[in-house]
Amino acid sequence: MQPWKPGQSGNPAGKTKAVWRMTDLAREKGPEAIQKLVDLMRNSPDDRVQYMAATHLLDRGFGKPKQQDENSENRPMPTPEERLEMLHEIARRLGYSLEPAK
Repeated sequence: MQPWKPGQSGNPAGKTKAVWRMTDLAREKGPEAIQKLVDLMRNSPDDRVQYMAATHLLDRGFGKPKQQDENSENRPMPTPEERLEMLHEIARRLGYSLEPAK
């Protein structure tokens, strides 16, 4: 037995005000969070932290890479140089420079 009739929503009012406030706050802090990732990628002494920050930036800018299966095209993965160029492009679009701070 279904709790709702066909076409009836289980949440007719949609998101609560608290959810909207959290979404607004997260979006407000987005540029600061991106700058933190750029700083970590540039300045962390730990290569793993740099890698993770760069990966998060690439994922946000271009989306996560899709898993390939045996039926998908056989395209090569981007080289490290191509991935770095992609990262510079993301930063440029966001108004940041990836050049080391002086």
